[in-house]
Amino acid sequence: MNINICSPHLTMGDDERAMRFYTELVKYIKEFTVVNEIENENKILELRDKMDKDDLIILFNSSLEFSEDIIKLIRKARSKQAYIWPVAMDRKDESRLPHELINKKQSFDVAVRTENRNSENLSVVAQIFAREIISEVLPTFYAETKKLLFLSHKRLDGEDIVAKLCDKIILLGRGREAKSGREAFRDVIEVRVGENAQEIIDEALRISDVLIYLHTPKSVTSMWIQKEVVYALLNGIPILWIQIDNADMEGLVVRPSENPHLSYKSSDFSDADKLEYIVNEIEHQCFQLVMRNRRSVINQKEKFESWANAQGINFTSIDKTLQIYKAEYKEKRGGKYPRRPIVQYIQYFGRTIKDDDARAFGEYIKENKYMLNMDSGVLLSYDEHYHEYESNIVRNGFEKHIEYWENEVGRHSRELNGKKIVISGAFPDCEEYKKQVLTEAVNVFAQEIISYGYTLVFGAHPTFQKLIFEIAKRESDMPEKSVHMYVCKRYDYDIRELRKNATVVETMDTGDRDSSLTYMRKEMLADKDIVAVICIGGKVKEDAPEKQGVDEEADIARRNGIPVFMVGSVGGLSSMRADALSKSKEWYTINDADEELNIKFKNSIKYRDIFASLDKYIRNNNNEI
Repeated sequence: MNINICSPHLTMGDDERAMRFYTELVKYIKEFTVVNEIENENKILELRDKMDKDDLIILFNSSLEFSEDIIKLIRKARSKQAYIWPVAMDRKDESRLPHELINKKQSFDVAVRTENRNSENLSVVAQIFAREIISEVLPTFYAETKKLLFLSHKRLDGEDIVAKLCDKIILLGRGREAKSGREAFRDVIEVRVGENAQEIIDEALRISDVLIYLHTPKSVTSMWIQKEVVYALLNGIPILWIQIDNADMEGLVVRPSENPHLSYKSSDFSDADKLEYIVNEIEHQCFQLVMRNRRSVINQKEKFESWANAQGINFTSIDKTLQIYKAEYKEKRGGKYPRRPIVQYIQYFGRTIKDDDARAFGEYIKENKYMLNMDSGVLLSYDEHYHEYESNIVRNGFEKHIEYWENEVGRHSRELNGKKIVISGAFPDCEEYKKQVLTEAVNVFAQEIISYGYTLVFGAHPTFQKLIFEIAKRESDMPEKSVHMYVCKRYDYDIRELRKNATVVETMDTGDRDSSLTYMRKEMLADKDIVAVICIGGKVKEDAPEKQGVDEEADIARRNGIPVFMVGSVGGLSSMRADALSKSKEWYTINDADEELNIKFKNSIKYRDIFASLDKYIRNNNNEI
């Protein structure tokens, strides 16, 4: 679906306010997809010539008479059954209504969108409209009318803030066309008397599009909030971290990233102007977080496509706008009688799948008569919960989907192979975007290490600890054997609790912090079964480079003959080292792999593909695996 926006001067003449709105609208959409700006007669003619059924055309209402070119454009769009969205800039009857050729179409009404606001902010309203447009052209990545924001908070000091946020979100959302479903989940309102509160809360979290973590001072030790944050991290639900009143970060067991995305005072939520600004900022940040999943979903699609092609499965695109594909596999079993191929239709989502999505997918399959030869239809997202709908349509997660297909055509072993891989790293001091990518990298590499049968080894890091434990429980029948964790006796920890989740190795306190950490690293990397160290991020300490943990672990590993690999896409020390090694062509100083594998680690964000290549390298160098 192509986005075509007609400049307001084509229908309204010179209108400074409309041009400001148009400029902001185009700028915002361009951050995420391509926009065709229709600014003159030649562009109108070009659009008329190339117009498609799936084109979206946006034009501004006016009391002025439309030119013949614009009228022809509207008629061509109607004949092609393209989408036409009118825009009304003000309340004047003669300029608010669409042209008579499209007078039954609902306009995006700028005046209505500003009436509940304390001041007219065309930039914010343009962003709202842009999100609706993107929702139309990229519906499996973002759905404006279906989105659910889950507000994770501690009632003791967060309930009043959440109440004000929800009320303002609802107020500012009035006037949105085709509005359906809830926009923000607040447990005290959404759970009815007598209902199982936790079941409803858990289900709301599962179907949420963004988890908004209200980090108030009393929320730090909440086990329920920790559970919700870990669930979101594991299931690809974006997390917007909002710190309130400079709440303590040191006590957090699980961090969504190194630092909060937004910070406010609790008093800000009692100021009408500040509250409106906060809601606008939150909605903008939530949209940005959801759209960042687009890249990861494309990686998941490419991963399955690559694997399918290698297995002789024909993987073809059916509908690029809806991200629907067809997988067709001819079984290789013997027998004289012919067998028809296994046929599955797959739809990829970068957001949470709703029941409405399953119904729409089923209708699409029936309308296009795919049901006649379909064995199953599957809607895929990061949510690994399997669910069956009618007509052989199911919902599943990306990883489980490949696992099920592996059962059809042969799969890799998930038994422990006796070899170990170390994850080394920490959150670097860099922009929040990089930190989100780093969390994704740790998540994927941890899953792949364990699912391929390796033992994951790491020096206790509070940021990754809980995440790795949860991944091990999901990926291994023996999680405590699939994860080896080194801890130093210098620090306080509950050894019995840790041993429920991992094989824990304690190392001695040598008397000071730095030497104790060095001793722990030496003990960890003395293990003869370690076959690789993967460095992800790591803090850059320009004032004390000798204390950079990633560097020290890499140096110890190399002295012990263990190959080291630097992930370059996540920022921090590993990115710096990867850049330097790429320029000097001295990859041989950290491993004996070919340059192609090292460049993959440096440049690629397809972490599962990277690990598949690493596994191949390890197996070629360890024949006993």
